[in-house]
Amino acid sequence: MKSYLCNLAVVALSFRFAVASDDPPAAAIEKLVREALRQKRPVTNYAKPIVSTSEVAVGIHKAVATGVCGRGSIGQEPFRAVRSGGFWVVYGDLPKGFYGGVPITVIRASDGKVMWVTISGQ
Repeated sequence: MKSYLCNLAVVALSFRFAVASDDPPAAAIEKLVREALRQKRPVTNYAKPIVSTSEVAVGIHKAVATGVCGRGSIGQEPFRAVRSGGFWVVYGDLPKGFYGGVPITVIRASDGKVMWVTISGQ
């Protein structure tokens, strides 16, 4: 029964953060960061890689490339995600008539770590 109540409390707190319109307290966020930094091993799903599909790889690429290059500078869809061993290489194309480069992201499939971001043509 005690275990059930503990689990219920965790679910209730998680639900409060998920539906609350206000931000969670800074102390709670800092505690989560400290706990994450104490982890000895990366999060891994041993049954399959965390980035198991091209759609997931493209989503990571869009987020990272937008952060690096800014919105509108990440290339034109459709983005291509090519699996090479344990990694995804993701890139887009320049719109017709444009010159320059587009971001290319290399993502480790097992845990989603971004290994490298570069701009094509550089």
